[in-house]
Amino acid sequence: MRVLSVLGVVFFLLCTKVVSQKLQSVDASQTEEATVPKPNQAELVVIERPFFLIAGYDFAGNHYVENICNEWLEMMRVYLSFREEFKYPVIVQLVPSQEASFLAPYTIAMSHLGEVKVSIRWGKDTEFGYLCQAIARGFLLSWAVHEYGGAVYGKIPPWLDIAMGLRLQTYFRPRMRDFLRSESKLLPTLSFEQVVSADSPLQQDVRVLGLHAYWLLEMCEDETTNRQQFSALLKALLQGVPTMTAIKNSIKSQSLETDAVLWWAVGFQNCVRSHRYAIHTLSESRGLLETYERLIVDIDGVDTHLNLRGLWQYRHRPTVQAAIQWRLRELKLDLHQINPVFYNALHSLGIIYESYLNRDADFFPQHERAYLREKSIAEKMEQTISRQLDGMEMQKAK
Repeated sequence: MRVLSVLGVVFFLLCTKVVSQKLQSVDASQTEEATVPKPNQAELVVIERPFFLIAGYDFAGNHYVENICNEWLEMMRVYLSFREEFKYPVIVQLVPSQEASFLAPYTIAMSHLGEVKVSIRWGKDTEFGYLCQAIARGFLLSWAVHEYGGAVYGKIPPWLDIAMGLRLQTYFRPRMRDFLRSESKLLPTLSFEQVVSADSPLQQDVRVLGLHAYWLLEMCEDETTNRQQFSALLKALLQGVPTMTAIKNSIKSQSLETDAVLWWAVGFQNCVRSHRYAIHTLSESRGLLETYERLIVDIDGVDTHLNLRGLWQYRHRPTVQAAIQWRLRELKLDLHQINPVFYNALHSLGIIYESYLNRDADFFPQHERAYLREKSIAEKMEQTISRQLDGMEMQKAK
């Protein structure tokens, strides 16, 4: 990570070289080029990674977005091949809301060189859904340009953009699937043509289009026979192949060939009436707990890894307070998907972080003992359950 002074902001913005046309997602009234403003006495924090470059004045916010980008990359590695780095990383700018020169939740621009820049209105009112959509759209465009060249600009179907954004959102909030399912039951079903011909996620009723786009993507994955076929479908869509053509080339279904309208109507209803549970496994939950025990914080301009005890001496610093606030936000989201065995431990960990924010860190020893006790109980329960499951498997093998 690099921390640039205010004077360095101008140099960074010149280096981005992103000065060309907007994507169709930007409202027609938003024609200004989005740039990171230069608040007084602020430092531009730049996190540079192989596929993303994140810039903004909120240290904790930058790392929060970095974590989302990292999870997105892990999701997409399953479907898209990108072993080598992009020629130009996706530039993600967190523009303070009060300073933003655009009204849309985010804008995306691409230069004639193929550089993609995502500018996000950043503040307390930033919606997580738009954040996920912006990251997904920026990456998909950059990947497509890297693979197929600039000719794909404007050819990626908007329904795929918004569906991928929602998929990233439900990755962090698994129970949101139940909400999407309930909402879908209350709405009239859009026709297949209405979904795939939508002009732009930001110029449509996002609620209606998003629900249908999400389930269309789910249908496509469910009906492809293997991961390779679904990957081929995604790549065809990113290359600009018409949606129905790409689907028929990847999905071998008699109902799709004979009556595509019926295929969509039946498939949509099956999706919204099915139930899938997305709770972390025991090992995943334990790993999540261990991850949340540590924070990366800015200590005198240096990224520093601190455990719970290490945070104590720095607890009054603004950068540490901001990092703890973001950690609590992540932690509260994961309370809904962590395995019940580790729920109490994660809740106890949240109490420790809250004590730092509430300036009652003197109670840290008490909170730490409670957390370690709950964690120990959870780990013993995990071992017991694992032994029982192993025993059941051995019985079946006999």
